[in-house]
Amino acid sequence: MRFSYTVNNQVLLKNISLSFTAGKVSLITGVENINLGILAGIIARLIPTPATSAISQITALLENYVGELTIHEGELPVNVAYVGVDPDRYFLFATVAEEIQAQLGIINCLPYLAQVGLPADFAARHIATLSGGEKMRLALALAFAHEAQTYILHGCIPWLDKKGREMLIQMVLAKKNQAQIIIIEQETQVISHLVDEVLLFDGTTLHPVTRQQFFTKTLAATKQLELNRTSSTTPLLEFKNICFGYQRPLLTNVSFSLKTKQNYLLLGENGAGKSTIAQMIFRVFKPQSGTIILKEKIINHYPRSTLNQIISYVGQFPLQQITLSTIGDYQQAISHPLLLKLLIKYLNLADNFPIALLSFLQLKLLNLISSLSLTTELIILDEPTWGIDDAGKKILWQLLEELAEFLNFTLLIITHDEQLQLAFPAHILRLQNKEILNAEF
Repeated sequence: MRFSYTVNNQVLLKNISLSFTAGKVSLITGVENINLGILAGIIARLIPTPATSAISQITALLENYVGELTIHEGELPVNVAYVGVDPDRYFLFATVAEEIQAQLGIINCLPYLAQVGLPADFAARHIATLSGGEKMRLALALAFAHEAQTYILHGCIPWLDKKGREMLIQMVLAKKNQAQIIIIEQETQVISHLVDEVLLFDGTTLHPVTRQQFFTKTLAATKQLELNRTSSTTPLLEFKNICFGYQRPLLTNVSFSLKTKQNYLLLGENGAGKSTIAQMIFRVFKPQSGTIILKEKIINHYPRSTLNQIISYVGQFPLQQITLSTIGDYQQAISHPLLLKLLIKYLNLADNFPIALLSFLQLKLLNLISSLSLTTELIILDEPTWGIDDAGKKILWQLLEELAEFLNFTLLIITHDEQLQLAFPAHILRLQNKEILNAEF
């Protein structure tokens, strides 16, 4: 089929050509912008939406989703299963067992969990206690349990660790013969052997390329993060024998230290507790035992305002950190001219531009710049490359390099993407079996 999509006479998608054929895995990759999400939503029959509102602010937020869809030829698939970038959207109940029973009608979910490669103890887990990767695995298991003509997976792979990616591959193989699988993704190497066709998105339209042309040629040279660092033995942050868990033990005697002006990667599987460690630094969670020391002082002794001056944190899903409505609001909130200059440079948008319309990259840049002060000594980035394309990664690295010119910060990147080890030299903190294993570069 072939279609276009316009909003207020502005063409967002032009002559999108797709063939919906059972037995085919299609990869859509390239520019990651709001139009790519709209493309996925149109195929899934979620966009355009007829929703309207008398409130002007809500109307502005919906503007890109109530446009005009023009189908030039063919038709959209009727029966579609869709999994997007935010797995939280797919759950309504408290526990995994309740969710499976409600969505699939399966009363005893243990055999089904075993069938899709999820551990038996998932059944009793509260969904709120699952990590992002565990939620994505559950969302995928629920989606693939339905018999659909087309399965659309948008931005799912970065959530998944090795086991999760193996689970996804098995699900795709099981459905491939009787359905079409459309994978919209930036991290592509893990599925290279599954893909039958590759379509590059340029921000407006799709361009077919051969598998060989795509997977044997690097689309964009990997840019290394170049931060001028001097060796230091002074500890900035220390975890000493930290234990923590909810429903089950999560961290046991976790001990590590971050030295000043050094780079660190915290690696680990889904549900290992990586993001929990970051939340402990901000006192969202309190350890059940052990001590956290920041600058030779127990972290509980710091006022929240002081922590905010010392630590900058950008989470995996940056929209959750947004507190203001427009770019202009953030420009007014940033007092220091150096940081304001960076905000204008990296988000050169109108003052009344709605924050909700920013791309994932723009949201991460905004959260990082707006959370900084000239006394920031620790920057924590949780899955920073998730949801951004190769060009976006270069921009993020460039911003960090500019910050290093006037801030002496320690950098902690939380991820399960082991490819980030190639991006810059860093000390490796590997969270495994509830403990930290240290290996330095």
